[in-house]
Amino acid sequence: MLKGTTLVSLLQPAPETYDLFDDIILLSDGQIVYQGPREHVLGFLEHMGFKCPERKGVADFLQEVTSKKDQKQYWACKDETYSFVTVSEFAEAFQSFHVGQRLEGELALPFDKTKIHPATLTTRKYGVSKKELLKACTSRELLLMKRNSFVYFFKLMQIIVMALITMTLFLRTDMHRNSIPDGGIYIELRGGFLIGPVTVEEAGQKEMFIEEVTELVELTPLRKAIVGLPGVNGLATEQHKRLTIAVELVANPSIIFMDEPTSGLDTRAAAIVMRTVRNTVDTGRTVVCTIHQPSIDIFEAFDEGIEEVGKIKDGYNPATWMLEITRNKARITELSTPCPGSKC
Repeated sequence: MLKGTTLVSLLQPAPETYDLFDDIILLSDGQIVYQGPREHVLGFLEHMGFKCPERKGVADFLQEVTSKKDQKQYWACKDETYSFVTVSEFAEAFQSFHVGQRLEGELALPFDKTKIHPATLTTRKYGVSKKELLKACTSRELLLMKRNSFVYFFKLMQIIVMALITMTLFLRTDMHRNSIPDGGIYIELRGGFLIGPVTVEEAGQKEMFIEEVTELVELTPLRKAIVGLPGVNGLATEQHKRLTIAVELVANPSIIFMDEPTSGLDTRAAAIVMRTVRNTVDTGRTVVCTIHQPSIDIFEAFDEGIEEVGKIKDGYNPATWMLEITRNKARITELSTPCPGSKC
């Protein structure tokens, strides 16, 4: 309405939220895979041989189609043998796509300084470069805050609290602390068994169980990685969440309660964590989760259903659908209850 441009990054956008945007910038491994009108992004990916399934959220599809682990399921050229398409190949192909060609032509034109807002001061030909924009979006949140502000203090406290939580997490398992050339420590899950009272066979079985848990949560390639602090260094946030799940699994519980395991994660990271949860369920354990704004894929990962409730429509956000269903039921109950003193 104000003729301005708004640039937004969102975690797990619902389909109806995604549809509000005009343009999409798809970044992967530091490269621009697509930049242009929202309505053309699926056409570009179909041009590359990949198609979004009908009941798949487009935002989820965009994040997974460049992933080596998830890409193959979206291959639509049945008459051609699939081979992994790298991010560089996507980025190069976009340059020859009609949206990419038009964008290149627009960027080649000098910026009209007469259209700059009077409050804007610039001495360069263009207002902002592609590199400056990416740097601004990926700069650490803490560095952008005033050191004497309340928000800065709150964020700092968050980091300290996460450090304490991580330390507590370490204490709940046996660890091997090993010196490494660049400093720091790495950990291995060793389980909670003090070795003397067990037999050689039992010790071997427990070691095998640790291996199975590490494989279950897909952390085997990161066995020697530094844990670090979530969002600061070491493992990524979703990897920290998977490590937390692994630590609990080492105790071999039959029921696991998880409070919003996908909160604070983007669509791709949330999908990885929920795949770990699903793998845990497939081992015969019961997992009870609270989930904030689940995507269609995450919603359908759960088993329970309620009879006599209409099915969700294609492309509809499951969280919105559930709210509407529960609100309607409450409203029907309210309207079906006669007012005090009425003859009905």
